[in-house]
Amino acid sequence: MSQSAIQDYLAELKKLQRISGLSKETIVREAFKDLLKSIGKAKDLVFIAEYPLTTNAKKHISVDGALLYSLRVPLGFYEAKD
Repeated sequence: MSQSAIQDYLAELKKLQRISGLSKETIVREAFKDLLKSIGKAKDLVFIAEYPLTTNAKKHISVDGALLYSLRVPLGFYEAKD
């Protein structure tokens, strides 16, 4: 992972928490998305927000985001929790 991207993420988190006074997922998720986008771009991956999935039980859900290869194959998923 890019140390620069991580440092930018931590600085943005600190700024958001200082300005808002909050550290809830709804406040900090944009900074994390930016981190995933930055790291994904360096690895030729694309970040897709609200990525739809079908579970093994055939239930349709959406995760907060996913990093995908250009052939629409997911590398990993992201689901934020407070």
